[in-house]
Amino acid sequence: MAELVGLILGILATLTIVEYLLKKHREKEWDKIKQITLKQIATHIADMYTNFEFLDLCRAGDLFSRVINGRNKPLLDAYKAMTKIPEEINKTVALRIKENEEALIEDIESLYKDSKWDISQILEVLLPRVMEISEDKELISEILKLDEYYRAWENARIANRKAGIGYDTILNRALDTFKAAAEVYRKICKRWSS
Repeated sequence: MAELVGLILGILATLTIVEYLLKKHREKEWDKIKQITLKQIATHIADMYTNFEFLDLCRAGDLFSRVINGRNKPLLDAYKAMTKIPEEINKTVALRIKENEEALIEDIESLYKDSKWDISQILEVLLPRVMEISEDKELISEILKLDEYYRAWENARIANRKAGIGYDTILNRALDTFKAAAEVYRKICKRWSS
């Protein structure tokens, strides 16, 4: 009986040591690729925001230049600009809706298509890397929120094609997606080491 207890304790100790070594290995791997992964996510988010500029959904060029400055190195100033862009979009939309709602929906659809590649790179390529190697639950949680809002935007687009729900629901889902992306960017700024 004592031999069995000794064997079980030995196995548990071995498993604990192996788990500890695997954790240390993941931390070392994350340290190697952390900067490039965070930079890639930040770049994709900044690129998503610049799509607004080309669609005349927002007339705030100074905000876009601040976002572009944070494209290759995450900057809190770029994050602050990202948080102001949705307000500017709402102002622009209020003016444009009087002109032509259909054209506005087409612009939001173009925004979706232009942003889709960046979002898919974050969710399909970079998120799995972060989840596999990193222990950063906050960052993972923020990226998963981005996924949730992006899917709601997709659903609003589909609902509009099938039932014509109107620009406001689609635009709100789009802005929610971009706000979630800005929060991911903010988390990256906190983790960035120069």
